[in-house]
Amino acid sequence: MAAVNGRMVGMPPPAQQASTVLRLRVAIIGSEPEIWRQLEVDADLCLTDLHDVLQIAFGWRDSHLHSFTDHDPFSPQHQLPRIGRPPRTWAPDDPYGDDEEVLPESEWTLAQVFDGFDGPLFYLYDFGDGWIHLIELVERIVEEQKAPKAVLLRGERRGPLEDSGGIAGYFEKLDILSNPQHPEHNVIAGWVR
Repeated sequence: MAAVNGRMVGMPPPAQQASTVLRLRVAIIGSEPEIWRQLEVDADLCLTDLHDVLQIAFGWRDSHLHSFTDHDPFSPQHQLPRIGRPPRTWAPDDPYGDDEEVLPESEWTLAQVFDGFDGPLFYLYDFGDGWIHLIELVERIVEEQKAPKAVLLRGERRGPLEDSGGIAGYFEKLDILSNPQHPEHNVIAGWVR
């Protein structure tokens, strides 16, 4: 056998390593009509990378704090004992203070987060405006060849404007912008520009 371009002739090519891709559907809770995106992301991405992907997919500017949690923020607690695994929260640094229960998002891959857990996962962005994204695991896909780290497949409606006052403030601003006769139209149009 002879070597050509660093590979032995007559030998099979090296096997491509399969990768796991997660198809996710991400929607901003409370948006009506719904603002959503469908993504395919490499399961080896860490939550810090998913944060970056979500920022791009929704047109955010990454100018506010964020966190991830697998606990429904709308679920009442009622001080009842929880059965099963305790809820988890991940953040880049501990934005809540000195909370030992907040996990470092840079150390957790999506494969680890979704290991034995099919979701949903919640992404909280801008704690003041309170943008809560519902992340649903639609499908796990094994790719024979290395796929891109993240792909935006589809979605509907543009992402909300930063600092627009949460979902209610955003839709109020859209209503004002759609009505040139509204007394605040010029002010809001200037703010958007």
